[in-house]
Amino acid sequence: MFEHLEFSFEKERQFTSDVSHELRTPVAVIISQCEYLLENENLSAEDKEEMAVILRQAKRMSKLTSEMLMIARNEQDGQHLMEKLDFGLLSELVIEELQTKAVPEKMAVPVSAFLWCAGL
Repeated sequence: MFEHLEFSFEKERQFTSDVSHELRTPVAVIISQCEYLLENENLSAEDKEEMAVILRQAKRMSKLTSEMLMIARNEQDGQHLMEKLDFGLLSELVIEELQTKAVPEKMAVPVSAFLWCAGL
């Protein structure tokens, strides 16, 4: 039974590694194309703003993909690395994500609740 469990974990690590690796190229292309389009002087201010949102999210996805790949590789090597978490940055990312989703719905995101949770 233990061998079966270990085999399942190994398959999960391999899947995570494969997915992370396969996502890196398309995300890099999205980032590259967004940066190229943002240099276009004929793009309207609204289009540039939308492209900046796409670029920001693509960079976030790139970071997450790299982190997944790093974790999968470290687990394969038997390493378990820990790092400090910046709750202020995490809070900013959550607030930004919620505000981005709230604007089209004409909703407000009370930032003070997040600042209290983040200890700011």
